[in-house]
Amino acid sequence: MFWVAPVYSQVKRGWKYFTGDCPQPLIASINRSDLLISLINGSTIQCKSAEIPDHLRSEDVDLLVCDEAAFMNE
Repeated sequence: MFWVAPVYSQVKRGWKYFTGDCPQPLIASINRSDLLISLINGSTIQCKSAEIPDHLRSEDVDLLVCDEAAFMNE
């Protein structure tokens, strides 16, 4: 899963939400430099910015959540 905000400064809001509210027994690991949470079932949650569209490329995204989508470029 990608959680995407228009700019990097807003990405921290999503990161804070997931790291603070996700039940700890479900978390396998947290990579703070990549803003990536790995869950015990093999799923991942990654917080990203839409500032550079190429950084949103991925081979395997089942869910993408856009926060403030109206403020993102097409």
